[in-house]
Amino acid sequence: MIYQFYSISPPFAEPVEQVIIVEPGQKFKSLYQILHQKGVISHPAKFRFFSRIKGYDKHIKAGEYVLSSAMTPKKILEILVTGRVRLHRITIPEGHNLQQVAQAVSQAGLGTQADFFNAATNADLVRSKGIDAQTFEGYLFPDTYYFTKNATPEKIISSMVKRFWSVFKPEWKNRAKTLGFTIHQVVTLSSIIEKETGAAVGDRCGRGTTHYLFGLSQSVKAGNTSGK
Repeated sequence: MIYQFYSISPPFAEPVEQVIIVEPGQKFKSLYQILHQKGVISHPAKFRFFSRIKGYDKHIKAGEYVLSSAMTPKKILEILVTGRVRLHRITIPEGHNLQQVAQAVSQAGLGTQADFFNAATNADLVRSKGIDAQTFEGYLFPDTYYFTKNATPEKIISSMVKRFWSVFKPEWKNRAKTLGFTIHQVVTLSSIIEKETGAAVGDRCGRGTTHYLFGLSQSVKAGNTSGK
C-alpha cells in the first residue's frame, strides 16, 4: 500500500521540467540517480523498488525525454517504458534552398548544418530516392515536421521527400511526360515560378506549374500549326 500511494503521488508541488537523456544500455541505477539529482523524483529507493516490482526497470527505452517533478512516479515510468520521447519541431518556409534548410535543421537541435547539407547533396542518396538529379534541391517540401533528437539527416530528408511526392499529383507527372519534360525539369520550373511570382506552396507544385506547362503546350501546338 505504501508503494502504491507513492506511485500515484507527485513528489513536488511546484513543477520543474527537465530534459533527460537515456542512453542505449544505460543502467537503471544510473537513470534514477540522475532523476533524483535533477529534482524529478524525491525518493530514489522507493522509485527503484516500485519500478522493480512492476517490471518497468527492464523495459526503459533509450531517447530524449521531457519529465516534470509534477508527474507521479508511475507516470514517469510509463513515459520511459513506452518511449514517449521529446520531438523537435522544424518549420521549413517556402523558398528555402538547401543551405537554409540545413541551417533550420541545425537550429532545431538535430545535428550539424554541414552533416545535413552533405547528405542533401549526396548524389547516390538522391538517386536512391528515385530522383534524377544531383541534389535534393526543390524536393524538400516546405512544411512543419517533428523529429526525435537522434533522427539522422537521411531520415529527415526521407520525410521531406515523402511529403513532396504526396503533393506532386500523378496528372502533373503525366502532363510533363506528354510535353517531353522530366520530373526534375518540372521541379526546376516550379522553383523559377515561385521566385518570380512568390506563389504559395500549393501553387508552386500545383496550379503555377500546371499553368506553365499548359501555356507551353499551347505555344508548341500553335508553332506546329503555323509551320504547316
